[in-house]
Amino acid sequence: MSDRIRVLSLRNVVMFGGPDTTLLGWYAQIDRTRFDVSLACFENAGEPQADLVRGMHELGVRTFTIPYGERKNVFAAVRALVRILREERIDVLHSHDFRSDLLGWIAARRVGIPIMNTVYVWFGVHSMGKVKYIEALNRLVLRRFDGLNAISEATRRDTIELYGFRPEHVTTVLSGIDVAKFETPIDAAAVRASVGAAPDDRLLCFVARIYPEKAHTYLLRAMVPVVARHPNVKLLVIGDGPLRGALEQEARELGIGPNVVFTGKRKDVPSLLRVCEFMVHPTLAEGIPLAVYEGMAAGLAVVGTDVDGTPEVVHHEQTGLLVQPKDVPALSAAILRMLANPAEAKDWGDAARKLMATDYSIAHATGQLEAYYARMAALRRR
Repeated sequence: MSDRIRVLSLRNVVMFGGPDTTLLGWYAQIDRTRFDVSLACFENAGEPQADLVRGMHELGVRTFTIPYGERKNVFAAVRALVRILREERIDVLHSHDFRSDLLGWIAARRVGIPIMNTVYVWFGVHSMGKVKYIEALNRLVLRRFDGLNAISEATRRDTIELYGFRPEHVTTVLSGIDVAKFETPIDAAAVRASVGAAPDDRLLCFVARIYPEKAHTYLLRAMVPVVARHPNVKLLVIGDGPLRGALEQEARELGIGPNVVFTGKRKDVPSLLRVCEFMVHPTLAEGIPLAVYEGMAAGLAVVGTDVDGTPEVVHHEQTGLLVQPKDVPALSAAILRMLANPAEAKDWGDAARKLMATDYSIAHATGQLEAYYARMAALRRR
């Protein structure tokens, strides 16, 4: 299999999230007779890349560590990356974030191989602090890349229309979802008990890293009138992040503490989704609504915000309901409508699952990625 296309993905993991889940999904499905894929991660304190590396090992994917450390030794990192590219005879370098883009571009040019990037989301006006400036610098780097793939049509549109990239330079490559993992039998009573749910509790869920752009605070405020109308409702906040403590305090101050369960990181998310009635996803920026894909694959209708890639899958009054970001009254009303009409919510959930099983299947998405890798490898041959 010496003629396989050798691809190295380069990733700087700050906290395990959508890009990492996407990579694992792609590489679990990619045709190993045509592609030899591997992963390099930058060294970071606390090893936030551990889950991604572990997942890759379980798939039989080779991994490498790029030294970086507290001193942020850029020159040492580039030298290490160049050495890996040469020793592994890499044909295509695939970067996934700003540090990977910048240092990967330098290394790829030194070795003389094509470099591509996956654009997951542009935070734009929702950027935190220096993120806005990092994104601006990143776009200067990405203009020198051999190709970009966007994780959704919305992200591709923003990349072209807002930031002036050439249409022929940006291709959509979806994340995809493995619907089969939501079909295995579960012990629903045990799953409910694991989150402290009583038999008559009605469960909703929000799956996301606990970061500002995920807008947990707006959801907590929206839950106040919901709990007043339905005291047996429990919201499962699945995920973790630096704002968790503050949000737990906010829930208590709003008087809904007993109705909000912060589960932290869970390895049984597919099972948790299947004991919920529907999903709520009120984010401010969402290039790749991977958690939404999972909820829909589990047969859940979604109350989501009309931002970025979410409307591509949450079709209003077909697979869920859409509201504007930060609109707390509208979010409350949408949740109350779902609770008042469970049959309607179930029909939308069934439609959501069908959509995921066809247009957003992992097989379809991985096929798009394989075609893009082949296109990039052809550049090197020329």
